[in-house]
Amino acid sequence: SVYKQHETDMVQCDKCRFWIHARCDGLGEDDLRKLHESEDPYECPNCRGERTYTLMAQALDQLQKEDRERFFAEPVTVEYALA
Repeated sequence: SVYKQHETDMVQCDKCRFWIHARCDGLGEDDLRKLHESEDPYECPNCRGERTYTLMAQALDQLQKEDRERFFAEPVTVEYALA
């Protein structure tokens, strides 16, 4: 299933039924169109076994770009995290 509303393009995994942002899986407009027109099942990165590194790296990159308060500017120590 492909969900398009306003600025957020999402696709639903046919295996786990979880909704994924298309950009989080590297899917562009052409990819979404092909998925929508296809009968082939879509599997999210988690179900494909790719989630751990790829999505975490993308999430950290996005957080750093949006970190206006510089909260993520310095590495967090274990002591700070547990405080």
